[in-house]
Amino acid sequence: MIKQNLLDLCRWAREQRTHFYWCLGLGALAALTLGQYLTDSGTMLSREGTDTFSQLVYTYALGFDELLRGHLVKWNPYVYGGQPFLGQFQTGLLYPGNWLFMGLPIALALNWIIFAHAWLMGAGVYGWAVWRGTRSLSAFLAGAAVMLGGPFFLHIYSGHIPHLECMALAPFVLWGVDGWLRRRHAGWIMLSASAAALQIYAGHPQYFYYTAIVSGLFALVFLADAQRKKSAVIGLLAIYPLALVLSARNCCRGWRRPASRCDQAALIMSLPRCSRCRGRIF
Repeated sequence: MIKQNLLDLCRWAREQRTHFYWCLGLGALAALTLGQYLTDSGTMLSREGTDTFSQLVYTYALGFDELLRGHLVKWNPYVYGGQPFLGQFQTGLLYPGNWLFMGLPIALALNWIIFAHAWLMGAGVYGWAVWRGTRSLSAFLAGAAVMLGGPFFLHIYSGHIPHLECMALAPFVLWGVDGWLRRRHAGWIMLSASAAALQIYAGHPQYFYYTAIVSGLFALVFLADAQRKKSAVIGLLAIYPLALVLSARNCCRGWRRPASRCDQAALIMSLPRCSRCRGRIF
């Protein structure tokens, strides 16, 4: 049985080899676009004065420096009389994509996170397009257009790291919804719910909300052609409650204590400047 499963896996891998090469091409395109910044630990891919430079790098430095020492920062004492740190959505401490901050200089880690999510965005669009029957070249162009398009790529210049992370996960949410409507398999619900939960962990609940709206509209449009509509509706209604359950550790704390703009301004002025945060800004 195990041998047969391994043979089936090898056969499937050979069949998907072409798509693997196309996805590598998207990664190479992203790497060529970002160029030297993937090896430069002194330059961050954001304009000076944007969210990355004025807020996020110091937030990440505080949270992940302490995490390396074995401390999970729950309270930030540097803003007025203190405020919750883990309970702030944008700290991103529990998002796996941010764990690079524990192993690389902060500027280099940030650049690699941007690169990885640009590639993830392109690969997600490519995979979804191919699954819907689009030819490989057309799917590649679709992935490249979304990955390098202004609505996504200009967030790099603006220093919106949580936005980039959440946007890169949106194709997988929609892919899961589409997959469930076409083929009733619980794996599609898990794909969509897991991607939506990761959007919460990434730290920008607004994009979680926007993706939910788009997913709902997408489902309404294609539900008319779906077979077994009752089971289709039940599965669709389960996706976002399941996502909230998977992200309960983060979303319960974040929604219990929303940050005000006054807190954000104080955060920019008060977080400690550490040596890992120095460097030029692109």
